[in-house]
Amino acid sequence: MKICIIGKFPPIQGGVSSHTYWFAHEFARRGHEVHIVTNADEVDYNYRQLFLQEDKDKLEASYGNGFVKVHNTDASPQANHIPYANPFATKLFGLAISIIKEYSCELVLGWYFEPYGFVATLAGMATRRPVVIRHAGSDIGRLVKHPNLSVTYRWMFERVDGVITSHAREDYLLSLGARKETFLFSKLGKLPSVFLEEPLPLSIEEYRTSLTEWFLKFPLSQSILETIITLNDKKIDSEIPIIGTYGKVGITKGSFDLVRALSRLAESGIHFNFLSIATGTQEQLERYYRTIIENQKLALRTWILPALPPWRIPSFLRLCNIVCFLERD
Repeated sequence: MKICIIGKFPPIQGGVSSHTYWFAHEFARRGHEVHIVTNADEVDYNYRQLFLQEDKDKLEASYGNGFVKVHNTDASPQANHIPYANPFATKLFGLAISIIKEYSCELVLGWYFEPYGFVATLAGMATRRPVVIRHAGSDIGRLVKHPNLSVTYRWMFERVDGVITSHAREDYLLSLGARKETFLFSKLGKLPSVFLEEPLPLSIEEYRTSLTEWFLKFPLSQSILETIITLNDKKIDSEIPIIGTYGKVGITKGSFDLVRALSRLAESGIHFNFLSIATGTQEQLERYYRTIIENQKLALRTWILPALPPWRIPSFLRLCNIVCFLERD
């Protein structure tokens, strides 16, 4: 089968992006042709994964008759318009119908409603291809509550051929306008094989040159960026525990509770390393980094990394003695 997937993809960070990546490559391993239509190359730095040179080679792959090929939207600045915005949906639609026609794709899958599921629905209608959409959590939990978006998503539900979901979401999706006959219930996902293999060691030293260049492009105040670069310019003491955390930061994520707890440990003289991979809004990141920096004893125990591609996460987990994945209350 030839499938066009419209959605998030590395270097966009987050669960949806990594799930799309693993799904596409697993689908290709089974002999299918997978074309990814994405705007990943246009993602903001505070939500962008840091790629080393060899990471770029992992985006696409061939598996006998199957393969994954990535098609990114054009980032030319002349596409911006007033009110000042980047027309992602329109660009994705234009790219998608071009790819569907050029490669004779037989199915369109939109992963995450905004704007990918909506664009997939339009592209499928324009090219007369069946359309399947897959939701995540925030699109049906938060975005659907917006009065304009909810109307759009109801229109989308009326036209798609399939909605990938779980039995737990069935009644809720029906209340949003989805049709029961379109439901495709997914089973529990298989752990990607990379987590079962012996990962390559993750070395902060390996990233040091790239980190300095990376953070100089980050949308944060100059004083914080200079401090982060200084914090990363030291060796990790492998003789003491490494406490790690990764993902989006925020109050509901328990990020600030964790920093307060680690500050208490540092103040009490307990020795540890704190390795934080953080993404989020500029405001949240600024507050998070400043909270760490303001406690000098914690700052001396801290290293800060941007998001890493999903195939690097097993190495990060192996590096840590304790990994914190938190939800507040």
